[in-house]
Amino acid sequence: MKKFITLWTLLLSIAYSSDTFLLPDESGDALYDLKQKIKNAQSTITLLTPSAIDKSLRKAITKQLSNHVTFKLITSSKEFASSFAIYKNSDVRVLRTNDSEKLQMHLILIDSKTGCLSTVAFENRVTRTKIGVITCSSNSENIVFYQNLIERLNQRSDPYFK
Repeated sequence: MKKFITLWTLLLSIAYSSDTFLLPDESGDALYDLKQKIKNAQSTITLLTPSAIDKSLRKAITKQLSNHVTFKLITSSKEFASSFAIYKNSDVRVLRTNDSEKLQMHLILIDSKTGCLSTVAFENRVTRTKIGVITCSSNSENIVFYQNLIERLNQRSDPYFK
């Protein structure tokens, strides 16, 4: 049932998508597009991911943190969480699970206006070798759906610094 819901979510995202990247074919374009979206963030960046992200995306987020953009991270990786927990304007949360494989979602939401959902990690090595899809949307229904997912996972997580 859970796999059906994940597949359904992805298909809905693609149906209402403005940008869809087929991986690995469009890996470079996808990561470049994500980086540009991060660079254009005005107020908030929210990231749900079980694993580390590409260095270029990490660097873009770090730069935005110095520009007073708020960053929220929900992850199952304490190691990855620690790399962003040091920033004043970050809200880093770790899912309450002892299994880092539980989270199988990769989502980034920029300024509550644009969201990108991926079937694979936002990481160059992965996007260049795995078959998958990254789909980005500004559709208001998708944004509300992404915000709901974030809120529900937020409730299942704890602050990195308790």
